[in-house]
Amino acid sequence: MENESGSGTVLALTLLALVASVSLAALSIGGFGLAQARLQTATDLAAIGASQTYRGMNTGLPCERAGQILTLNMVKLAGCSIVGDEATVAAHLTLMGIVLNATATAVGD
Repeated sequence: MENESGSGTVLALTLLALVASVSLAALSIGGFGLAQARLQTATDLAAIGASQTYRGMNTGLPCERAGQILTLNMVKLAGCSIVGDEATVAAHLTLMGIVLNATATAVGD
């Protein structure tokens, strides 16, 4: 019979590495969900800001206002358009090499 001394240690270390890997994957997935929610919220705010600026409630140009709001939220402006009284804003955020996108539309009353 061979000496199996230390095999329990190897098994324990393997299980520990597996648990750590699964935990890291779960945290990464949760991080992407949180980043997407933050991105969508910032894009919604930018669309509202652009709409309010277009209607004269803020000074400046609507799409510039949207860009300012997104910059303050560390998000990049991908596009902005004003059609009638609708302000549509598109934005993106890069997280660990993956690009997340969001679009929002605000309509004045």
